[in-house]
Amino acid sequence: MSEERQLAARLYAEYEQAMYRTAFGVLKNSYDAEDAVHEAFLGIIKGGMLSRLTDAGSSGTKAYILTAARNAAINILNKRKRTVAVEAFDDVATASAEETVLSAAGVGEIKAALLALPKGDYEILCLSLVGGASGEETAAVLGISYDAARQRIHRARMRLAKILSEGVAKNDK
Repeated sequence: MSEERQLAARLYAEYEQAMYRTAFGVLKNSYDAEDAVHEAFLGIIKGGMLSRLTDAGSSGTKAYILTAARNAAINILNKRKRTVAVEAFDDVATASAEETVLSAAGVGEIKAALLALPKGDYEILCLSLVGGASGEETAAVLGISYDAARQRIHRARMRLAKILSEGVAKNDK
């Protein structure tokens, strides 16, 4: 196997799930998210970027690959020019340790609360909490500063907590 093929296989194995979660955060559709992951990888390979991504474990490589996945997902949205129906968050729910910890609120309630967030909040929480991206990686993917990413993550978490607490308060009455 050639060195380039080995690198492509290593990158795919390491980042496929994170790319999927990033794309799913934009598209909210598992089939489209899978398409976005494959389009992003093909773009990286055909665009000649593979030779520049030699350090598979670096945060720069992860940020580049997640940005490629996010852009591929946005391209799919733009091509189809249709309203995407919101699917259940099932594919990601089982992978999220944070949702397991918050299981007292119920996975369904957490899914509904996430989907009730503004698009920007939903996207940043998918990247940071569900996707496991660090603050630096989240900032790079979104094209904002590290401090802005931290602040947006904090505010999104606060809005999510408020939605969840309001839902719990309604259920207690």
